[in-house]
Amino acid sequence: MNSSLISNRYAKALIDYAESVGQDTRLYSEMRLLDENFDKVHELGKAMRNQLVSVEQRRSLLATAAGGNVSDAFSRFLDMLSE
Repeated sequence: MNSSLISNRYAKALIDYAESVGQDTRLYSEMRLLDENFDKVHELGKAMRNQLVSVEQRRSLLATAAGGNVSDAFSRFLDMLSE
C-alpha cells in the first residue's frame, strides 16, 4: 500500500477524532508548532530516527516539540503510533 495513502488515512482519522471532541483548533496549533520545530531543530529528526532513543523518549520529544501540555487528541495519537 502506498505510504502517502496510509498517512492520509491516519491524518483523516486524527482530524475526525479531534473534531468530535472539540479539539480540532488546538490540535491544528500543536501540529503547526511540531512542524515548525522539525524545520528549526534538525536534531529532532535525528533523534526520532535514532534506534537508541526509546519509544517513551520519542513520545516525550514530540509532545515537547508540540508545546508541552498537549491535547488529549494529540496524546492519543502518540499512544497509537507508539503501539
